Amino acid sequence: MSNNTTLASLVATVRQWISKSENNDTVAPLVDESGWEYLETPVASDRVSPQSLTKISNSIAVISGKGGVGKTTTLLGLAGAAARAGESVLVVDLDPQGSLSAAARDGEVDLTVLAAFSGTPVSELVTDSVWDEFAGSIKIVAANRSLAAVDHPFTSRSRSTLSAELGELAQFDLVLIDAPATLSHLTFEAIALAEKVIVVAEPTRFSLQSAQDALAFAGQTANGAPIKLVLNKIDASEESEFRVSEIRDAVPTVVATSTISVSDEINYANGAGVPVQAIPGEEAEKAAAEFSALLAEIRAL
Repeated sequence: MSNNTTLASLVATVRQWISKSENNDTVAPLVDESGWEYLETPVASDRVSPQSLTKISNSIAVISGKGGVGKTTTLLGLAGAAARAGESVLVVDLDPQGSLSAAARDGEVDLTVLAAFSGTPVSELVTDSVWDEFAGSIKIVAANRSLAAVDHPFTSRSRSTLSAELGELAQFDLVLIDAPATLSHLTFEAIALAEKVIVVAEPTRFSLQSAQDALAFAGQTANGAPIKLVLNKIDASEESEFRVSEIRDAVPTVVATSTISVSDEINYANGAGVPVQAIPGEEAEKAAAEFSALLAEIRAL
């Protein structure tokens, strides 16, 4: 498949669910290579309806559909941007890989979100992060590989468990939900809880293919929540600039204006397991400013 074909497929998918959302029409189901069916609206009678879902106030789900595109890095940058502004931030890790939790807890993950699937309110699973720079500002509901026990393919019978097990989370100014890279039940849970959804992608062929699936999945499960495609790892190459311009021209209402550039300081922050706002220096400040701009844009949706 050529890059042009990939982009055309992405554009067709995005326009399809935008049209469906605007007209409340039904579209044909999308089926990915695993055979998982992303169901169209209206939803089946045994699936959670928009009226029965309780979303977390001030929440953003961060999804991708593909690993390695900077999904968790983007979440960390958004968390750091809000915390630096003096806000109280909660990050909810719904990725069984647990990279976010390992960083925020320095590898000490005992209390996890898995308990919420057995009836413990999410609010009772909140623990402090170990980041000294954000002491008291960023808290986490952690995860580890045990969470895989409750993940499974999304079907017409999928229901949100966590929506009924939130507890009191109104004290947080921002809640960021890290979904797995797969488009399965836990990603559905993340979208079901969120007021807004961002799909993180790189301006490359394989990333855009995955972004197409993630946008379709979000568009069909977000129950009207705003969705934006966020382009990450942008560099100064002609190829990168061309792809960003091409995607924006094709689907301008979906692609976020704010982008995140390739940065050695972001890579360093990843290695240290901290938000880039914790790294000193001019280049780190430039990266931090991009995350602040992105957060402001998503909040304004």
